[in-house]
Amino acid sequence: MKRNKLINNILVFVLLFFGFTAWFAFLMPWDRLPDPDAFYHAKMASLTWKNGPIQSFPWLDLTTLDKNFADQHYLLHVLQMPFVNHWGIQNGSRISSLVFAVLAMLAMTIVFYKLKLKPFWAWAFLLAISDPFSTRLILGKSSPLILAVFFVAIGLYLLYKPGSDSAEPGARSPETGSDNPMVRWFGPIVRGAKSVMSGSGLRASSLFGLSVCGVLFSLLHGGWVILIGAVGLLMVGKFTFDVAIEKQKILSAIKNAGWAQLIFTALGVAIGI
Repeated sequence: MKRNKLINNILVFVLLFFGFTAWFAFLMPWDRLPDPDAFYHAKMASLTWKNGPIQSFPWLDLTTLDKNFADQHYLLHVLQMPFVNHWGIQNGSRISSLVFAVLAMLAMTIVFYKLKLKPFWAWAFLLAISDPFSTRLILGKSSPLILAVFFVAIGLYLLYKPGSDSAEPGARSPETGSDNPMVRWFGPIVRGAKSVMSGSGLRASSLFGLSVCGVLFSLLHGGWVILIGAVGLLMVGKFTFDVAIEKQKILSAIKNAGWAQLIFTALGVAIGI
């Protein structure tokens, strides 16, 4: 039974892959670049391929970019390099945009599947045909990669399971009952770090994954604060739910809002920067 379900899910992902590819190929304007920024990113990818990381921008010498420049989409340009080098700036930009859009939709679909949305493929399908969302993915920008990382980070936050991986059901960690407020408040973060170092359980993979998302997000786009803000909003949502629906005490809800997720996300962003 489980094997049949696995085969069916694999088949669904294969069909979605071809469906997404056909859909975005249909939307792609093959006679021109879809957005002026697409030329900038493709040209930067070409320059990065030939000269290495671009650390100055002398073409705008009458602006502040002459002396204060940082490639805020560095990872995008690195990922575009093989496409631009092989197919040229225009076709390389289009083909890379198509590939990134499909990968982004598959990444989101995996998150929907992991979160057990039913039917998970329908949510991905509706998202793919939604305009201007679908159009945004083929503009030759970092949007599809950013959205993929963003959705994965949201999924990792929601999949995170607090508590000790090795503890018995109902057992209380010795840190929880400590009279030291520093231990009680920061104990979950310390235990999360220990889990990451030891590589144990969903807690470890989720926290480590959030750090990786932070690194990727900051290297893909200068708006890295969006990811940290999103995790912060999730914390607010969890706190509100715990207090209003679960009837938890305010201090307990604050402590369990997801501080470990926020810290590991911010740590990843800091490393990327």
